[in-house]
Amino acid sequence: MKRKQWAILAGLLTAAPLAFSQGVGVVGIDVWQQLLDSNGGDDKNDLAYGVAFDSQGNVVIAGNVDAPQTGTPYNDNALVLKYDPDGNELWRQEYDSGDVEGTNCNIQKCDSRERFYALRVDPDDRVVLAGKWDGSWAASPQYISAFWIMSLSPDGQTINWDYKLEGSSSSAWNAAYALDVDDAGNVFSTGDAFHFWTADPPPAQGEHDWVMYLYDSSGTRAGGFPQYYSYSTDYQYGDMAFGAAIDSAGNLIATGRIGISQNNLDWHVRKYDATGSTLLWSDTLDGNGLYDWAGKVTTDASNDVYVAGALNTGTDNGDNHHYQWVVIKYAAGGDGSGGAVRLWTRTYDGLTSGADAVPNDLVWDPVTDTLIVVGRVTDETTGLMHARLERLDADTGALLREQLITGTTESMAVGVHIQEDRIAFTGGLKNATDWDMATFVMRVPSVAITPNGSLVTTEAGGSATFDVVLEDEPTGDVTIQISSSNLQEGQVSPSTLVFTPGTWNTPQTVTITGVEDNNDDGDQAYSIQFTISSSDPIYDTRTIQDLPVTNQDNDPLFADVPLGYWAYTWIQALADSGITSGCDASNYCPGDDVRRDAMAVFLERGIHGSDYMPPAATGTVFADVPASHWAAAWIEGLNADGITAGCGGGNYCPSGTVNRDQMAVFLLRSEHGSGYSPPPATGTMFADVPQDHWAAAWIEQLATEGITSGCDASNYCPDDPVRRDAMAVFLTRAFNLLNK
Repeated sequence: MKRKQWAILAGLLTAAPLAFSQGVGVVGIDVWQQLLDSNGGDDKNDLAYGVAFDSQGNVVIAGNVDAPQTGTPYNDNALVLKYDPDGNELWRQEYDSGDVEGTNCNIQKCDSRERFYALRVDPDDRVVLAGKWDGSWAASPQYISAFWIMSLSPDGQTINWDYKLEGSSSSAWNAAYALDVDDAGNVFSTGDAFHFWTADPPPAQGEHDWVMYLYDSSGTRAGGFPQYYSYSTDYQYGDMAFGAAIDSAGNLIATGRIGISQNNLDWHVRKYDATGSTLLWSDTLDGNGLYDWAGKVTTDASNDVYVAGALNTGTDNGDNHHYQWVVIKYAAGGDGSGGAVRLWTRTYDGLTSGADAVPNDLVWDPVTDTLIVVGRVTDETTGLMHARLERLDADTGALLREQLITGTTESMAVGVHIQEDRIAFTGGLKNATDWDMATFVMRVPSVAITPNGSLVTTEAGGSATFDVVLEDEPTGDVTIQISSSNLQEGQVSPSTLVFTPGTWNTPQTVTITGVEDNNDDGDQAYSIQFTISSSDPIYDTRTIQDLPVTNQDNDPLFADVPLGYWAYTWIQALADSGITSGCDASNYCPGDDVRRDAMAVFLERGIHGSDYMPPAATGTVFADVPASHWAAAWIEGLNADGITAGCGGGNYCPSGTVNRDQMAVFLLRSEHGSGYSPPPATGTMFADVPQDHWAAAWIEQLATEGITSGCDASNYCPDDPVRRDAMAVFLTRAFNLLNK
């Protein structure tokens, strides 16, 4: 086996002309996309067939990439690649059977077109792959293409086991199209085996037969396998298996087509016991006497069976064909007499009348008990092919969501997998000249919670708010119950929100209000919790992470600032922010005038944060502030920030008091920067601040910003000294400390 590591371009589809349009809601919200283009070989077409999550949330894809040809017009290499949960490539492996030998296919190897058609990740994160491997009819064992199945280590570096199975003798063309892995790591794979040019009548092996293999996790083949199923006697309308599933009882389900006549292939499903030798039930479906097939298959927790495929409801298999998208649910036990029981059938006729619609894969979602089906549809108006996704109610088959990937380019979805609230699908995206391998990861729509600022409440009744809105239109009303984890710390209003299909995208606001507990218990953490109920299974199963909230304690921090003091809330907030610790060990001294040295500390901490420490003082900035002064570093820092140049004559006057007019200038410069200039004064805002007052513009701007309303109903009292309680109000409002 050769592994080739020639360059492949991979990157986010940031420039791809794609749009996620919606029919009924959306199946998923785009998280990331990856495009892989080999840019080599003949047709340059690259395509991914399979995708799966591992237990770590990594995404594994498999398919084929075009490679430079060597003596043949075709050369494809099988590729398997793993992305991390964010879409970054972790590793890749590429496999090539080698150069062709010539064009005489009776004795020479004519093609080198290796492909992985399916993959699963087993319980130990090993990657199991199925596909086809080209060989030589002249070599031993003889095959032109082999049924290929292999297992890789989680890091992709070790082949655990690898089988290229040519079937029985004289088996020329073979391929593995599907596989499934159960919880014990057993591997069931199905596909096609060509046996004889002159076929025996069924049930003997014919020219194209269904073939089934079963292995344990170590790669040991189960006894009695391979098992074959033959219906057709002519290679021109041979039998092929396209789907494989193992239910929780170990029973095996295979799906595909059977040949009725040269122009008629029928949908066919077969369920066997765990040995593969006893048929439990089967079902055949004929759309219009033309080409039909049952594609991929999956099961649910009750072992009911879901199959996706297509029926040709047109008038011929040529230009007048019309492939209809079909999904059927079968009862696990059949009818008890070897027949199937169809519980429901879901059909989709395409974007327009006569347009093709073909599902390629499906997966059952255990969280919502729904199905996600992916495939391709054709727009008859533009002639473009588009990837289509739908989510169905598993009980009824009703359509819950559908989504198209549209744009100026073509796309198709071939494989799909789901892990909790993430959906991965893969397939192809067409660029200007060829198809590229494309991978999409989406998340299931949920409820969006947006806090309006910090989620902090206070025991004084301070509140916080957040907005709630749905990310996608629901099929029915969605009710969200909201509660506080601790009613002694915070309460919510309203406690119930209802979103309807008509109001789902209108945000609703919830208010959290802090509660006084009369305990000196410090700040307390609590959370807001959510419970969702809805007739829509997508929303009914969603969970919303708790919102963490902090209720700030308002029990007195200072002995001389009791509850009820007019500036209590402001002083508490100033202390909680770390800007002050009071005037001594237990007091704040609210009635004291603010000195200029203390003011420097207040302002510098407000500007730079409570943890700020200014550079060491030099003692050379102001004549009356030596380096040994307790606030020298803060005073020099205030000067360096351009907030003050001192009180005149080269001095700062550290023990002087701060008047209310001076405070207006200090605060606004601290808030807006040293270069700030307020709008011109009007002289009409305060009776005692005329337009020509030296600080009139600063005082009026302070009032405009809501930092002050004056000293009484009509005055500002500009010449009055600022008291420490008033200073708490000024600082808390200027630096918005109540909301931090």
